[in-house]
Amino acid sequence: TGLLQSVGKAPSDSLTRDDMKLILLCEKGVQVAQKVGVDIEGLAEIAEFQLFKNGNSTTFSGLVDLVLQMRGTNTATVRDIMNLRKFIVDELSALGLKPSFNNSYEATREVDLDDSENEDETLV
Repeated sequence: TGLLQSVGKAPSDSLTRDDMKLILLCEKGVQVAQKVGVDIEGLAEIAEFQLFKNGNSTTFSGLVDLVLQMRGTNTATVRDIMNLRKFIVDELSALGLKPSFNNSYEATREVDLDDSENEDETLV
């Protein structure tokens, strides 16, 4: 709660994006993040998606849970990969792109193996 008091918040208060930035950037917030092994920049980026995807506010307990999930000693889980997939789909959709997830692979171009101009190309 000392961290919340340093930015003028109580544990029961909801946190806005600006509140979260103040918490993460204040000296005490940086110390806490470093102590538990969390990259502040990475946390700030993922917090936008994880904490504010459904609204403009979150809870302090939500922020604490995210900090604990982001510790460098944690390994990636299936849930983490699914969240990453959803994030990528959302970002691509925001750019007006429609991602396609199928299991087929199509060649983008053909390479004539007898053509001397293509000698330096490698096949993958």
